[in-house]
Amino acid sequence: MGNIGLTAHEMVGGFPGIFSLFFIALTIGIGASGYFYYKNQEKQLRDVANDQLNAVVDLKGKQLVAWPNEWIADIIVILKNKIVFSFVRQYLDNPADSIF
Repeated sequence: MGNIGLTAHEMVGGFPGIFSLFFIALTIGIGASGYFYYKNQEKQLRDVANDQLNAVVDLKGKQLVAWPNEWIADIIVILKNKIVFSFVRQYLDNPADSIF
């Protein structure tokens, strides 16, 4: 009985205001969710890149440690070869020799 003489727009009353607040809250929620998702993805990508770089650093470190040992092993093999050793000895004795 309090609705007598009111238009349809007046009867709805606060609906546009409530709808606007709901829309704004939903927009803020979606925006916040997107922001936190982006930050999480960024952190995961950084962690993956960091792990890959650490793997490369570890591998290169192991290669640098192994390199002198391989070099020394190559020298030992060359020096145990009597033919190569004799050529090296001749060269060191007479570097101006035309054979070399």
